[in-house]
Amino acid sequence: MAVSSKVVPKTMQAIIVKALGEPDVMKIATIPLPDIDSHQVLVRVEYAGVNPVDTYIRSGAFGKVPALPFTPGKDGSGVVYKIGSSINHLKVGDQVWFCAAVGTPHGSYAEFAVVQGTDTWVLPKGVGLQIGAALGVPYLTAYRALLVKGKCRSGQIVFIHGGSGAVGQACVQIAKKEGLRVVATAGSDTGEEILRGLKVDGVFSHRGKGYVDYIRDKFPEGFDLIVEMRADLNLSSDCVLAGRNGRILVVGNRGPTHTLNARHIMLTEVSIIGVALMASTKAEWEAGAAYVSKGVGEGWLAPRISKEYPLEDAPQAHIDIIEATEGATGKLLLKIYDD
Repeated sequence: MAVSSKVVPKTMQAIIVKALGEPDVMKIATIPLPDIDSHQVLVRVEYAGVNPVDTYIRSGAFGKVPALPFTPGKDGSGVVYKIGSSINHLKVGDQVWFCAAVGTPHGSYAEFAVVQGTDTWVLPKGVGLQIGAALGVPYLTAYRALLVKGKCRSGQIVFIHGGSGAVGQACVQIAKKEGLRVVATAGSDTGEEILRGLKVDGVFSHRGKGYVDYIRDKFPEGFDLIVEMRADLNLSSDCVLAGRNGRILVVGNRGPTHTLNARHIMLTEVSIIGVALMASTKAEWEAGAAYVSKGVGEGWLAPRISKEYPLEDAPQAHIDIIEATEGATGKLLLKIYDD
């Protein structure tokens, strides 16, 4: 049985995907307000996060997608309107951030989202809903990559291959907090300036040929950890840049790679490790959310919002996050409510 003290409408505006495909399969529609069970929360969404994984799910490239039709969106922020009877850490009216550990048919690209109580957390005092919507996928991914799978330690050196996007910036901030030396690349002048503003120890451009050799010359011992955003493009280069017993943490990929020379893996005994949020244990998930909430509340985690779109422009947001012709520079959001 659900508990509620706010009046909820019977219908809502939402992005609906009825068939997998290009961005234009996303259509805005008026649909019945979904109900919740005893373990779920109904959140009136203020902002929805836009992530590359949303595009993979929409197109069918992700492999695991909700049953059709569905509303996309794994993360966001808003106000709790209704809570399930088994949930004790939330109350109606709370301002929250959320991130779905697994797929949901009622995602954040809508006026209301259905979220598991275990995937919903109260925003720290003084943290706004816009910032809250930028936390979920990027910061929980960065936490899992560096602390859970990478087992990072103070004094190590990490190379973030694509550091100016939402996940990259999250990795930079967490690595700096944990006492690592940070080297990162960006695909634009703006991205490089963002990284310098984050006090990255070494900033490089990954535009054009030759940058891998240049970085290798600067860091001949290689890197203890490498966080990779585009394994399809860069995994072979990562194997060259990794130090002895280095760990390559793959958080992003858009297709197969055909140029990997396994000899580089053998010579330095490099480990290539996949990072997937959905593989988190209950304890890892709770620890990650607590870490992120603490960091944003204390100010040492600070997402950068790159651009906002109205809900009806979700297709354009999907195009922009994949094409990123000027390089990634932060989190993209859908602004759902204007009040």
